[in-house]
Amino acid sequence: MWEQIGGRVGWETLKWIWQRISRGKIRVETRLERGPFTRELGFTESAIKISVVNESVTAITTVDIRLMFSGAYGASVPPLPPPERSHPKLPARIKSGAEGDWYIPAEKLSALLYNLYHPPSTTKPITRKVKLHARCITGSGKVYKSPAFSFSTAPDSFGF
Repeated sequence: MWEQIGGRVGWETLKWIWQRISRGKIRVETRLERGPFTRELGFTESAIKISVVNESVTAITTVDIRLMFSGAYGASVPPLPPPERSHPKLPARIKSGAEGDWYIPAEKLSALLYNLYHPPSTTKPITRKVKLHARCITGSGKVYKSPAFSFSTAPDSFGF
């Protein structure tokens, strides 16, 4: 059969097609969740939702999920599960077509950003918008990122 397609060239082509079809592809999204939805999850405040959507034909293992600073800082912010609940434990296996969700409380993120960007020598609050993105690392070591978004350092705004 392969001789009809072209022997070795046909096999290499088929192998390449199979690798493209079966390799993992995921989409990472972030959004601010508020109100009744976050209260149902056990949060008393707004939360940043990090969604990892598996768009491939096979299951994918995620080994690390976190928010990353898109600017000068190299620190990262790991997800924090709602009170008395838990996130999918990492490494987490996400089936084909399924979605995994992790949350970061907006108030805690805002407090962290305020402390990082507010010089202790000033008494006047300085409000900035900090660029962040969600990052997911799979079991194969591939890194996926969400589009960057801005988050306010104001201690009472908790928003994009």
